[in-house]
Amino acid sequence: MTTRTTETMITFHQPFCLKGVDRDLPPADYRVVTDEELIEGLSCAAYRRVSTAIFVPAPRWCPSIPWISKWRRNETRRCPMLSRSPL
Repeated sequence: MTTRTTETMITFHQPFCLKGVDRDLPPADYRVVTDEELIEGLSCAAYRRVSTAIFVPAPRWCPSIPWISKWRRNETRRCPMLSRSPL
């Protein structure tokens, strides 16, 4: 199956929280990576989102470890900024 990856920067202006992250995240620019796979057998190219990941800053107590929070397709509906398709 053919896959494509899209990288986007999203700006949050208010602190926010994510499921699976045990702390509030500060307002900042965050890198979001979306993986999509080609839906085969259609008359035109169409892709289905299979995962979305946001890269968040590491906590102060362990600054050398990057944190990644990853969602399945249906979980991104909770956050409109993460569920919208890239341009």
